[in-house]
Amino acid sequence: FERKGLIIFGDDIDEETVTMIALEHGAEDVAADDDGKLTVTCAPEDYESLAAAFAEAELPMDVNEVTQIASTNVDVDESMAKRVMSLLEALDDHDDVQTVATNVNFPESVASGES
Repeated sequence: FERKGLIIFGDDIDEETVTMIALEHGAEDVAADDDGKLTVTCAPEDYESLAAAFAEAELPMDVNEVTQIASTNVDVDESMAKRVMSLLEALDDHDDVQTVATNVNFPESVASGES
């Protein structure tokens, strides 16, 4: 895991504007996912100025935080995914745990709660 600034925009945001501001304020990467959402990552020390620049431009951010991002991801089958999900929920519910991060790619059926 790496500590990174993470900002995610909804699918109704102008990619060119986000990219321009991101590059001017120290972003490491700007990526669009299949749903059209834009994800901007940066070094933790660049996060405050980058988030402030997006706020000043009045660009609504869906996610806006410094977090742990997995360097590599692990695919699991449905059975293992349910067990990992159960563990993550138990950790998240524990009073002494502040945040929970994982590098697991959950199958769509488990991630959506279908199973």
